[in-house]
Amino acid sequence: MDPQFECKATASLLQSGRTLALAAHAAAIFAGFHLRADLFLFASLFCWCAAIYLAFRIRIDEALFELLSEDPARAPASIDQFLATHHLRKSNSQRNITDRCRGAIRLWRSLVGIILIQFATLALATLPRLQ
Repeated sequence: MDPQFECKATASLLQSGRTLALAAHAAAIFAGFHLRADLFLFASLFCWCAAIYLAFRIRIDEALFELLSEDPARAPASIDQFLATHHLRKSNSQRNITDRCRGAIRLWRSLVGIILIQFATLALATLPRLQ
């Protein structure tokens, strides 16, 4: 697969994380209106905190993949050097574009999963009120 295309496609997918984060915010606001000592509501709000963190990480990855797409041959080493210099990366091992894309998509899937859990716990918290 063309590395430039792979980077641009990954960045495009990651952009949807912004919309997912907005959905998480809406669910948190809804949970806040019904705040009472309910385990499911607290679980929903906890998921919201996780969603904020994941959305933040995804936004960073989105911007980095835009940089990678500009020069897929040289940009990975430059980005790795920048991240290492500023202590933003744990490992010094080199990763290829495909591995980077897999990692970013795994992060995006985690966001989707946590938001689904958030909505499920919110639904469970509001079901007793609907009956």
